[in-house]
Amino acid sequence: MGNNSIRKLLSVTMSIAMVCSLGTGCGKLLTRGGGVDPDSTSVSDATSKDSETNLSENNAIESEEVPKSDGTSDSSDNTPILLLHTDSDYAVNSKNNPAIHVNYNYLTLDKEYAQSHEALDKALESANEEILALESECFDQAKEDLSGSDDYTFDVNYYTFFRRADGKYLSFINECCTFGTFDFDYYSFIAHSYYVESGKEIELSDIVADEDAFYTILSEKVKAVVDDDLFIYMGEYSNKDAEDFVEEIKDSLEDGECSFTLDPQGVTFWFDSNVFSPMCASATVLFCEDADNTIFNEEFSKDIPDEWVMQMPTGDRTYFDANGDGEENSVIASVTYGFNTGGEYEYLYVSGFHLAYEEDSKSYSPEYEGSASDYYFFLYHKGDKNLIIEDHDEFGYGEMSCYILEDSKIKDGDGINAGLAYSWDNAEDSEDIAPVFLPVNMNKVLVIEEVGGEEGESIACYLSVSEDGKLTLTEIDEDGDEDSEEADNKGGKSDDKEVYGVRLSRGFLRADSL
Repeated sequence: MGNNSIRKLLSVTMSIAMVCSLGTGCGKLLTRGGGVDPDSTSVSDATSKDSETNLSENNAIESEEVPKSDGTSDSSDNTPILLLHTDSDYAVNSKNNPAIHVNYNYLTLDKEYAQSHEALDKALESANEEILALESECFDQAKEDLSGSDDYTFDVNYYTFFRRADGKYLSFINECCTFGTFDFDYYSFIAHSYYVESGKEIELSDIVADEDAFYTILSEKVKAVVDDDLFIYMGEYSNKDAEDFVEEIKDSLEDGECSFTLDPQGVTFWFDSNVFSPMCASATVLFCEDADNTIFNEEFSKDIPDEWVMQMPTGDRTYFDANGDGEENSVIASVTYGFNTGGEYEYLYVSGFHLAYEEDSKSYSPEYEGSASDYYFFLYHKGDKNLIIEDHDEFGYGEMSCYILEDSKIKDGDGINAGLAYSWDNAEDSEDIAPVFLPVNMNKVLVIEEVGGEEGESIACYLSVSEDGKLTLTEIDEDGDEDSEEADNKGGKSDDKEVYGVRLSRGFLRADSL
């Protein structure tokens, strides 16, 4: 299937259901909200900023560049410490029915890390301003467009995914999805790639030495993706040849209708909807495809990390070289939905997720129907081993699981009652949801283990992921060090390292926002 086939089918279904369940009349839009939608959130315990574990301090220790025996420094110790901030704008009509919902998230650096990387911090801040300006403009336009209508709703997501984060480069993509009604959803992309030390934007010309050869490979891949999608949905192939695609790729890049990311093993191009077809498209040219070492500049093609983590946008196919054989492999992770027809309203709910790797595919669902939400997927590569780490909320608490990609098959790894750690220290005063640390280093991921109990006790831990899919939690003691005691994926309780609350939309609500 094409890279958007699974997502598009689900999205069209979801959009139809949204209209059925929410399109009860916009009328005059009276209310705009920020943060968590009160109609979609319930809370049993609140957490305060004062009760937060000082995860920023613990994580910043890992960012210091340590000299090696030969006097040089290891760039892996300079890896950006990334946090994901999540928020939303929503509006209801005069009947207090949902009318507009715009979800968005963006990346920032840990504040302590940012102090030693001011140029990168400023570059990231500029990129975030671009995303937030588009979100605000989108919301205001939707409010104006729907002000005289009683029949429509409007839903948009601006979601950011990091594609590469190591000691030398940072690259990410922001994907905007405007949900359709009875047609295709519309996607657009904004991407940025930076040198970690200088904060300078990486241009395509910095990476590519032979543009003609690069575009020849890229155009063939894009044409294959577009033809695949068109045949599935339209029953026909594109009437353009590869040379036509080369010119359209160049034009779309110049017109801002496509973006590129610097991935650990190559360069991915992301094309907006309606560039080649009603669907969006993406394709990757891997460094290993440069057999004569002439297409890419050696700074990038010869500096391929042996171990890396890449976030997987939901529903998009991710391309990579699984075992160093020079062959392209692909994997896709998609959120699945169920349709509830009982009760007063019909509505969609998140029913689980689906993984597809090469010729294998598997579907997973939570034990209790409709209890899961906010799925994140990360592809972890080490040597010739590849795993998917999945993180989601279940009844407001974090859950994580691991899946091994081996011999073109998907194999189940460990699962734990823990989720990505949050940090109020890195939140702005205006934020109602704490940002979460992203797992850029799978050897030491900051997480919150959910212990439960009447007070909703949680423990700060480090998570390490082994090549065979084992997930190990190690408690962080009061000095910010690892406790040597590890058993059955359980971290012990630390008197000074406990937090309380229910995790909502990738973080915790402030106590004063309830």
